[in-house]
Amino acid sequence: MKKIGLIFCLILFCQISRAQNIVQAEYFIDTDLGYGLNTVLSLTASPDSTWSFTIPVPGTLSVGYHKMYVRTLDNSGHWSETSIRNFEVLPSNTTDSVVNGEWFIDTDAGYGLNTVFSVVPVGNDITQSITVPPSTIATLSPGYHKLYGRVQDGYGRWSETFQRNLEVVESFSYPDIVKVEYFNSVDQGYDNCSTEILTASADSEWTFTIPPGIVPFGSDTIYLRVKDGQEGRWSQTSRRIINVINSVPNLAVSHFSISPNPSSGMFAIQSKDMELESVHVYDMMGSLVYNEEGMRTMTYKLDLSALANGFYSVKMETNEGVFQQMLMKE
Repeated sequence: MKKIGLIFCLILFCQISRAQNIVQAEYFIDTDLGYGLNTVLSLTASPDSTWSFTIPVPGTLSVGYHKMYVRTLDNSGHWSETSIRNFEVLPSNTTDSVVNGEWFIDTDAGYGLNTVFSVVPVGNDITQSITVPPSTIATLSPGYHKLYGRVQDGYGRWSETFQRNLEVVESFSYPDIVKVEYFNSVDQGYDNCSTEILTASADSEWTFTIPPGIVPFGSDTIYLRVKDGQEGRWSQTSRRIINVINSVPNLAVSHFSISPNPSSGMFAIQSKDMELESVHVYDMMGSLVYNEEGMRTMTYKLDLSALANGFYSVKMETNEGVFQQMLMKE
């Protein structure tokens, strides 16, 4: 790892006799190789002087505190005492970046021994997503677990370990639906209404025919629920709007004409022989979506432009009865 350079000024004093000149110096960092075997500093010979040197810091030094030693040699071959200077090697700002990380669940295998994740892009301040593969999740028991992670910089230093809670939920496979039952107005109870056996499937669409007479003419609502084949559980009961047509002529058609049908939103209701007193429109879920009362008219403009496309049931009340017809907005 590359380190920043440090500059040291060394003051060397002659500790030999007055007649001797200092001719050479040597220095070493942390480890002494022996007299005359370390890095040499050339001097201008002088019995007593001050010399300044710039000593480069080797790139192999680790970050932290170190010791530098210096001694001099006179022209008689005598070495001085060794002087000591303390210095610190600081990390370079350009390499103090997060470069990778690791994560583990519940149990820490040790620094650098867990599942590694890459940091892209490398930087001092990062936002990192960790994806735990399904194969790892499959080995965990249902319930709460802890996900841990930490990151490492370019010098190999680890951050503090962060923690996130996670919950493993037991997988659930939906059972097959095998049966449907329905009723018009009176619920006889589960398994006691009219039924149809379905082709078993967990998710599908089924079509079945309700025999004539099961739902009386004039009825506009049918209730349905389905049953699974695994534990015999029933779904919630669902309500649907219907239009029952049987061998009896449609009385609404006999007394009213509605045009155009289908329409993009505007329907013209024309009575042939009785006055309209109210108009109610329901969607296929049975919800009232349009209502007007208190009129006495032979013609009526029904505006469903604000409603979604689909089928609707219109009820027309007169002084002679209630009539119903299906509309389609497209």
